[in-house]
Amino acid sequence: MTYKNETPANIKGLRLSLEERLYLKKSAPIGPYMSLEIDFLKSQYRHSSSFVSKLKEDSTYNDVFNIKKYLYTLNYKIGYQKNLNRVSFDIYVGLGLRYRNVTHFNRMHPEDEMLTPRHPIIDYISNREDKNWTISIPLNLKIGWLF
Repeated sequence: MTYKNETPANIKGLRLSLEERLYLKKSAPIGPYMSLEIDFLKSQYRHSSSFVSKLKEDSTYNDVFNIKKYLYTLNYKIGYQKNLNRVSFDIYVGLGLRYRNVTHFNRMHPEDEMLTPRHPIIDYISNREDKNWTISIPLNLKIGWLF
C-alpha cells in the first residue's frame, strides 16, 4: 500500500512572533539588517494518514484523527529591506533552532505507527507524533504596502 494522506481540515490555532532588528546603516527601516526572532505556533486539526498494524504483519489501514502541535522557534536572520514608492520589499535568510511537540488524539489503534513513505514527504515529517529539536532555516521574501 502507498502512503495516503489528506489536506488538514478545520485548522484552529495561534501564532505569535517577536523580532528585534538592528539596521546596519542609519537609514532604518531601509537597508541591511540583522535580527533575532522568537516564534510560537499552536495548532489543532483533523488529519488522515496510513498506519502499519502491529497485530497483523504487513497490514496497513487509513485513520482519521486529531493532531495537536506546538512549535517553539528561535532564529537569527540577516536581511535587506527596500521601499519603492509605497511598496516595501524585505528579503531574509536565517538559521535557528525549533522544538516540535506533536501529539495524536482519537486514533483507532494508538500503538500502531504511521506508514513511512518511500521518499521524504513534508506532510509525513510535520505530522508524525514526536517531541524533538530540529534546525530551522527561514528564507523569505515579503512584499508589503506602506500606509
